[in-house]
Amino acid sequence: MSAPEVKDFEPPIPTLYDPYPGYYQMPSGEWRAYDPGVYQKFMKQLTSGVDPQMDSQTKSEAKEFAERSRDDMATFDPTEELRQGQIAERERKKAITTTPANAPAMPRMKVQKATGLARTRHQLSALLTEAYENREALEEKIAQGKRNRKEAGMKYGF
Repeated sequence: MSAPEVKDFEPPIPTLYDPYPGYYQMPSGEWRAYDPGVYQKFMKQLTSGVDPQMDSQTKSEAKEFAERSRDDMATFDPTEELRQGQIAERERKKAITTTPANAPAMPRMKVQKATGLARTRHQLSALLTEAYENREALEEKIAQGKRNRKEAGMKYGF
């Protein structure tokens, strides 16, 4: 009977996001410095855009794509994507304040212009008529209130 084989600890490959650049942590919790030559080699590769862990299969795939023409490849313009996103956000905000297509129609009531007496007594028919006549303004005020509450929540944290 022999003891199980214990593998030697190999330091991890350095990355640009190491908590302590140039050092690695042992399994015991102790911090040790990388060999300066090895560390410099990896840092040069990381900062030059070459992946030190790239295997031969990935390299051959890269060569395969290098031979293709650029015409059939999709182009990505981040400024255009940002602009499209801003336009979509504006349209979404506009949709909140405009009358939706499935909004209920004005009720069929035979109510003439609300007289002063009906309005002062807060009769339901007079209130409904005013609400439907001023629907756009009321929805704008409601949307503004929602935006103000959201901004206040973000600003003060509630």
